[in-house]
Amino acid sequence: MRRVMLAGVVAALVATRAHADMPYGNVVALEEVTVLGTAPARVRLAGGFLSWVEGGAYDAGVKGSIELVCPDGHDVECRAQGAELLAARERGDCIAIGWDSAPLTPGPTPASWPRRGIRALPASDPLCVRARAAMPPPPPPPPAEPPRPRELPRTESYGRYLLMVDGINLVTAPFLVGIGGYLLAAPIVHLQHDNPGRAAISLGMRLAFPIVGGLVGALGPNDCPREAVVCVPWPILTGLAVGILSAAILDAAVLGSGAPAPQKKISITPRIGLGYLGAAVQF
Repeated sequence: MRRVMLAGVVAALVATRAHADMPYGNVVALEEVTVLGTAPARVRLAGGFLSWVEGGAYDAGVKGSIELVCPDGHDVECRAQGAELLAARERGDCIAIGWDSAPLTPGPTPASWPRRGIRALPASDPLCVRARAAMPPPPPPPPAEPPRPRELPRTESYGRYLLMVDGINLVTAPFLVGIGGYLLAAPIVHLQHDNPGRAAISLGMRLAFPIVGGLVGALGPNDCPREAVVCVPWPILTGLAVGILSAAILDAAVLGSGAPAPQKKISITPRIGLGYLGAAVQF
């Protein structure tokens, strides 16, 4: 009886040593572990797979995924192995699927959970290094684009329209028609080009320049005869004229050039009309 028991122990030890010396069916460098369901008894493994092939060696490895399903009656073992899978993924280790199962082929077909378990292999293990080599490295990030020079807003000049309305008002000035147009027509053109600030500046220049010119002219000699009822000395007239022309020229050359262009297309149809306040051009 003792001989039979001793022979059984020896056979078990020999079998255990033989099992321990056998290679793992698969070595997997875990890239992703997905738990399917409420408990880690059914999981999907993704990463680099080394598979043992006949001839005493591992293949070159392949990147893929496989789903493991726990067989009936082994829920406790599968949950323990699932917890080990998750822990190995967190540590960055590989896992080795035991010698008792045939190598698993990555693909859409689920496989039964290996009966004799899953073992963690440290990242420094040569088999783990080979399994990681089966996964291509992530693509490098795209090169950063060089900073683009700041684009200035598109500009357009509408000074010609200001000169147009001022010319009309100058022609009609002897008939006392262009006085109001001189003050208001150019600011209206600025407003129609979405420049209310420039419209205000234009109106201010057209009021201030003639007044300043007239005051400067008033410093000159007064050549009006004493018997004249209404008389404006020529220096004052000259100052008024210089102020009016200066305001019109600066308005067209400075305020009417380099204005931000509108974002949407605008069709311009000039319309010229005469009114009580003078001549005006609408666009």
